[in-house]
Parts: sequence; C-alpha cells; structure tokens
Amino acid sequence: MRIEDSEQMADDDPVKVLGTKISKKFSEMVDKLRSSSNPRLAALGKLTWRLVGNRVVPFAVSQEIKVIGLGIIVRGDVKLGVIMAPMDWLERVENNPVNAMGGVVFVSSKARDYWNGKIVTVHSEEDECRALAYEAEYLLTHPNLVPNDYQQKVLNKFPNGLASAPELVYKGKPYMDAA
Repeated sequence: MRIEDSEQMADDDPVKVLGTKISKKFSEMVDKLRSSSNPRLAALGKLTWRLVGNRVVPFAVSQEIKVIGLGIIVRGDVKLGVIMAPMDWLERVENNPVNAMGGVVFVSSKARDYWNGKIVTVHSEEDECRALAYEAEYLLTHPNLVPNDYQQKVLNKFPNGLASAPELVYKGKPYMDAA
C-alpha cells in the first residue's frame, strides 16, 4: 500500500484495514522502545516516534518487500525515507515478538541515519553495521533470550551492542532541528 494510496482507499478495503493494523502495531512497538530503560534505545525510540508521527519518515506497508526496512523514494529532486513493512508483519510479530522488535530497532537506526543525512540514496556497510549494533543493544536487554540463528549472528558481531563498535556511534541532531 503506497502512502498516497491509503487516503484514497475505502475505509473497509481489506488492504487498508490490514495496513492500518500493521501501522498501529508498529506505533505500539516504537512506543515501547521509547520507554526502554536503556537510554540509547529510548532516545532512538523517541526520535523514531517523532519522525514517523510527523511524516518526516512515513510508514507504509508493501506486498513487494520481505522484511521491515527503510526505503528511499526519489521523485525528481526530492528524496524521502520511508519505513516499509511487509503485509505479513503482524504474523511475524505474533510468532516472534523479540525478533520483530529487533527489526523495529534496526529500521529505527536506519531512520535516524536518514534524518542525520547519513543515508541519501544507497545504504552503506556503515549504516547497516550501526543498525545491527543497535539491534544487538536491544537483544542484550533480554538476558534469558535463547537467540535464533540470525540473532546469534548479530550478537556474535556486536557482543556488547553499541559498545562493540564505538566508531559507529554519533551524537546526531534532535528532531527539533527540522528544517
């Protein structure tokens, strides 16, 4: 569902209904992130809340993607970062909420990088690693987690979360600096 399409769809359209449910669940998860006891994760959640809520980085649902991610849409000279979730994302949240929240943390890091001008049109190894380090930071808040294969790879790469890669950490601009 493209951003501009949702406003033109009938309220009872099944795709719009599902998209609305997915958007609401994403908002709930970002809200949970912004109330994290980990200050870095809470700051990330607060920024994401503001960026998505004010449509600086809008949220969309797409049948064309497999995992939650940040896409860059280019229209002429305008470049827009959009967080996109797959149509089956609610099922994924139900089946593995920790993994799904890891995805929210990952994409929130990408949105932060977009906001700070670190992603213009192409994702880099640096922003990918930073997003993984943030995800590891989140996974470490679950001391009893039995990680799946993917989570174990993330934790192996960043065993101390963001502290594993201090060169990837930057201050960033707050939301109120919006132009």
